[in-house]
Amino acid sequence: QVPLLDASQEVGVGLDVESPVPRSAPALFCGECGTKLEPGDMFCGGCGGHVEKPPEDVPTATVPWVRLAGTDEPLVVRDEATECISGVTTALSFVSIFGAARSGKSTLISFLCGIPNVFRANPGTDSYTKGIDISNKFVSLREFSTAGGMGAAAAVEPAEGVELSIGFADAEGQGDMGNQYDVKLVAGYLVVSRVVLFNWNNSFQKNKILDELAVMVEVAKRVQGGDQKPFGHLHVVFQNVRQTEMDEGQDVRFQKLFGQEADNGADRAVGTRNQIRKMLLENFQSVSCQLLPKPVRHDSFYDIGGSKILRFEDLTPEYLHALGKLRATISQQLQ
Repeated sequence: QVPLLDASQEVGVGLDVESPVPRSAPALFCGECGTKLEPGDMFCGGCGGHVEKPPEDVPTATVPWVRLAGTDEPLVVRDEATECISGVTTALSFVSIFGAARSGKSTLISFLCGIPNVFRANPGTDSYTKGIDISNKFVSLREFSTAGGMGAAAAVEPAEGVELSIGFADAEGQGDMGNQYDVKLVAGYLVVSRVVLFNWNNSFQKNKILDELAVMVEVAKRVQGGDQKPFGHLHVVFQNVRQTEMDEGQDVRFQKLFGQEADNGADRAVGTRNQIRKMLLENFQSVSCQLLPKPVRHDSFYDIGGSKILRFEDLTPEYLHALGKLRATISQQLQ
């Protein structure tokens, strides 16, 4: 059986705010190969798979946007994503996330945007996201800024006279397919993203983090931005940060990661790291480090078939506070 993707189904965020994006009748696509389906189809005309109707209380929240079969293969933009995006009649900004595979990035972006389970996470050893997926729900800036129960006081409105919709994108985890694959996959993704989150869910390892951020540097070498910086705002998000490190603050973490090292020319690795830092700061409109504490105090996970799934209601007040600060910063940048 293959899942049925609804490219225009509304997925609420629990807020009484009307979506700025008008919707036409839902377009249905095969979740396996992307072939457009007609109402009542029991089998996909593209791959022949049996069409499984999703439960009405668990609507599909994402559509595949870009797929890449290999480094030497062309990027494939899926029709269902094109149709979904083409329905947006306002200005559109994307908040995108990427990072190492199996590091909790899909869970983080789901919590951040306020659309429950928008990006499905796999609690096992395999990465769930393949290629690049986008949410099929676009929200207003006000909806995003007040998500997660932040309330009206946190509301951010777009500039006067501007209608703005926010979309969310999740890229396949880095590292599984090699550096050149990652560069090719995320190149266009970085260019169209107003805000980029790099997720890090491990101990602070300066050299390894910079090695993974080097993918963005390779993309920057292939993009000509003229007098403007080609990329939006970059946030390096550290998860499961210990309280002592939370107390140090994000400015200290930024200096540890992006501060230039003394280079006497004897160690080529030092020069390479400094170059990565320089290129990132020169090609993004801003760069910051964001710290998130452990999301739960105990093992308060929801067990589904032996897999532990983290739910929004399990999150601690400390985590929600830090997440709210990150959302507020991003809202101002989107504005």
